[in-house]
Amino acid sequence: SSYKLMNDIALPALDAAAATALGINDYAAKGWKPLGNCDTGLTGTFDGNNHSITNLKIARSDETCVGLFGSTQGSGTIKNLGVVSAGISGNDIVGAIAGAAKGLLITHCSSAGNITAATDREGIGGIAGFLGARGQRGKVISNCYSSCEVTANSTARSFIGGLVGASEGGIVINCYAAGRAGVSSGDENLRQRPGLVGNNALGTGTITTCYATGGNGLALNVISSLSIQGTVNNSYYPSGQVLNIFSNGGTAMPAGAARANFVNFDFDNVWIWTDGQWPKLRNVPGTQPTVNLP
Repeated sequence: SSYKLMNDIALPALDAAAATALGINDYAAKGWKPLGNCDTGLTGTFDGNNHSITNLKIARSDETCVGLFGSTQGSGTIKNLGVVSAGISGNDIVGAIAGAAKGLLITHCSSAGNITAATDREGIGGIAGFLGARGQRGKVISNCYSSCEVTANSTARSFIGGLVGASEGGIVINCYAAGRAGVSSGDENLRQRPGLVGNNALGTGTITTCYATGGNGLALNVISSLSIQGTVNNSYYPSGQVLNIFSNGGTAMPAGAARANFVNFDFDNVWIWTDGQWPKLRNVPGTQPTVNLP
C-alpha cells in the first residue's frame, strides 16, 4: 500500500474531544497511538510529500516500539516527512519517525522536540530507536537529521543516539544529529555517552558521511558504543568536545574547518555549505538548526 500526506498536520491538544475526533480512546491521557507495533508495522510507502506533523505527543511509558509508526516492516519506506514539536515517551525502542525501523528505508525525514524512554535495552533515537532486524543487514536511514533532545530515564549503560539508538547491520548515510542525547542519571560518562548512533553492531553496519554536534557540547562522538563492530566512514564530531571513555569511530573536526574537511560530502546534490557552519541537508522538511563549526 502507498500513502501520501497532502497537507501539514497539527495534532490537537490531549483532550476528550480530540480522542473522539481521532478515534483513539486513550488520546487524552496517552496521546497518539503509534501506527503498528514491534511485530506489525508499515509495509508499504508513506510519502510525507515534504509536509510536517506538528505536536506529536505520546505518553506511553508502558509500551515498546513507540513513535509516529511503531515499526516499519519488510519493504516499508517512509520519506519526505518532518515531525516537529514532538513530545514522545515510551518504555523502550522509541523514535520520532519509527520505534523500530525494520523496513527497507527511511529517507529525507527530520525530527525536532523531546524523546524519552523508561528503559534503553534496545534503543532510543531521534529518528528511530532501532534500525535493522535480528540477523538481517542492509536497512537504511539516509538524508535525515534530528535536533531532538533524547533521554533515557536510566542509570545503566544505554543504547541512545541523537539519530538512532541501536543499529544492527544498518546503513546510515548522509545524516546528522544536533540535539542532546544521554541518560538522566548515573555515571557522568554514561550520561554523556551517546552520539549519532548509540550502538552499531553486526560487523557490516556502516555510518557514512554523517556528523553529530551535540546540543550539550560534551561527549558527543559520531558513534558511541561499548562494543563497536561496524564501520564509520568520513563522519565527524566537533574537536575538543569528546569526554567519553566509551566512544569510538568518526573524526574530530578541527578548529577553522572548511568545506574541504568534509571528505566525500556531496555539496552539489546532498549537502548545503555555508562558511563557518556545519552543513545542512538539501530537500528535507523542517527548519534545520544552524550550528557553528569549531
